[in-house]
Amino acid sequence: MRSIPPTQRRRKRRRGFRLTLGLIPLAVVVALVWGGVAEVGRASSSFEASTNRSFVAQGRIVALESNRSAAEMRGVVGALGSSTLGRVGLEVRLDALVSQTADQSGRASFISPPASRVSGQMFVDAMELRARAVVMFRSAIDGLLGSTPSTPAGAYARTGGQPRVSASGAANSGVLIPSSTATARILSAGSLLIRSDRDYALSRRWLKGSAGHATLPVSRWVERSVTWGLGPVSALVQDVANSPTLSAQHALALTTVRVDPPAVPALTAPQSSTQSGSAAVTSNPSATVGSNQPTGTGAPSVIPPTSSLAVTAVVDNTGNVTETGVSVTATLQRTGSSRSAGEHELISLRPGGSVAVAFPTFKVTTGDSYTLTVSVSAPDIQQLSAGLTQLFSLQIAPATPSFPTGPG
Repeated sequence: MRSIPPTQRRRKRRRGFRLTLGLIPLAVVVALVWGGVAEVGRASSSFEASTNRSFVAQGRIVALESNRSAAEMRGVVGALGSSTLGRVGLEVRLDALVSQTADQSGRASFISPPASRVSGQMFVDAMELRARAVVMFRSAIDGLLGSTPSTPAGAYARTGGQPRVSASGAANSGVLIPSSTATARILSAGSLLIRSDRDYALSRRWLKGSAGHATLPVSRWVERSVTWGLGPVSALVQDVANSPTLSAQHALALTTVRVDPPAVPALTAPQSSTQSGSAAVTSNPSATVGSNQPTGTGAPSVIPPTSSLAVTAVVDNTGNVTETGVSVTATLQRTGSSRSAGEHELISLRPGGSVAVAFPTFKVTTGDSYTLTVSVSAPDIQQLSAGLTQLFSLQIAPATPSFPTGPG
């Protein structure tokens, strides 16, 4: 075997040493870069974990509120099926559900998104779908009952302060819809709720498996999808349509008529008189006149000397239906004249509501007598209409003569 000369061996050792010296800086640079990348990765992972946890902390509040709304929705559906819920109570509960879910949808959209924007958007979509479903369910029930909600069924679920979703044909304004239309709307609402549960579950799963492992609470609106199937929904619609506790009851009443200046009791009328068109008089010198009887031979109510007469009518709604476009009319006709002055106002009343209608003042002449007629237009289907038109005989007292005064 050939031996390498000593000089050549020394030359190779020097080259190897120089190569080693050249690789040391490169190794240092590689180590620094690798350490930096690892540090950036750790910082990025920490930021994502913090972002996810922040999203879940805020989303948890919305989700728990949504769960309470889901329980309320199930309670409403159960009460509809058992006919244990009155019409007014139903409207109040549906009003609250529409408002709650719209608020939840809007607040969800304001939460800063997590690291995975897809999972965050699915959370927002789930809340929006629930709001849309409640609006659609509300529109179906309103259409079946001919209700006019105080919170219109076409109200929006707001996201970012702007309307994004609304229900098709939601605002019924008291117009009845066929049972088939109501069934279709409720089926659509059920489909939206099932989709919302699916979107929420995916968002929850992804966030749990992402950095930070933050976990949203379970939130499910549909416990059994069959509940929102054609058979149960059709049965629910029939229960609502045939429910005696949800049927419309129209009951407008003209409860009080007041004049200003106040009526003074006629000398021939007893203090408690409500007969023959006389003013209803009490020991309290109030401005109230009232009689459910037409004018007749009774003594008129006397009004102090005046050139103008103010009339106010109080109308109550003791039924369970919101009444809109109610016409309240006041007519004043001077005795012996074929001409009369009339004023009318349009009002709306919620169930249990009361409205005082103040008419523009009427011009009168001292010493003359008048017939005041006040009437309220009730729906044709209102069974009791007695007292909705009231007539009153009024006498404007003559002006008090002034006598010159002299000495002595």
